[in-house]
Amino acid sequence: MKTGTKVALGAAGGLTAVTLAGAYATYLFGFHSPNKTQNIDRNVGLNDQTRPIYDKLLQMIDEYNEIPFERVSIVSRDGLKLLGRYYETKAGAPLLICCHGWRSTPARDFSGTVPVLLRRGYNLLLIEERAMCGSEGHTMTYGIRERYDVQDWARWATARFGDEQKIVLYGVSMGAATVLMTSDLELPKTVRAIIADCPYDTPFRIMKMHGMEVGFPGFIAGSMAILAAGIYGGFSVFEGSPLKSVKRAKLPILIIHGEDDLFVPGEMSEHIAAANPRMIERVTFPEAGHARSFVTDPVRYEAVITEYLDRVLKA
Repeated sequence: MKTGTKVALGAAGGLTAVTLAGAYATYLFGFHSPNKTQNIDRNVGLNDQTRPIYDKLLQMIDEYNEIPFERVSIVSRDGLKLLGRYYETKAGAPLLICCHGWRSTPARDFSGTVPVLLRRGYNLLLIEERAMCGSEGHTMTYGIRERYDVQDWARWATARFGDEQKIVLYGVSMGAATVLMTSDLELPKTVRAIIADCPYDTPFRIMKMHGMEVGFPGFIAGSMAILAAGIYGGFSVFEGSPLKSVKRAKLPILIIHGEDDLFVPGEMSEHIAAANPRMIERVTFPEAGHARSFVTDPVRYEAVITEYLDRVLKA
């Protein structure tokens, strides 16, 4: 073999190894779960936006964890045991199926709204997304696989509570994107509406954006996300997106977004709302950071949520 050929092959092999290593590092950062602190409820990231409300967040989390619940579970279509917490105020009351965000927990994302919704008379099912909290799995897919889990939870709830049960899907961050991605699936007729708090418009775009934030050029950040998901996660980042799903949505959708969201830009939910203005309404909260609209203005948040629920569930 000629020296030039050997050099070329060696360079190609080295480039491949570097690419695979980069893709694996991206997988560990963006997709693999759990990490050491991910499933700890009180592990609220301390930054400029959370520092002023840090103590309040911890208090809400502790109070949430004192509320009695029933542990429930399903098995996903790919064989994972998925856990949830069921809270009942009254048999037959409308049920909200709540989906938390990326590397988060139900306590972190819903500790403020759970007491409000229980007081308002709603039953709640707070699911633990695949690969997070107590649910099995090791790969988060940004809603691409999780949407089918939510579909199966809705079917489970319908089977348990009956065909007259009224259900609303309610998600925060990745959970918001996930419930939006169910909007073009075949859902039970019991599902009446969707609430999405700070969703991103496409999995690929949010992955690429956060890759760029840690210093990668856009092309490399996007390429690493594609390779990491495909090689190590077993899925394509282009299999689905909220933006694509809502165009075919047949359910009413409420989108909520903080105007000071630095993690998921508000323009992403603007794109989603514009994709189907007939079915989607959007409300924003001034000065609210990512998934912090409730904490920033709890009175208005409660008013927005409860007015919407009263309206879509009255039929």
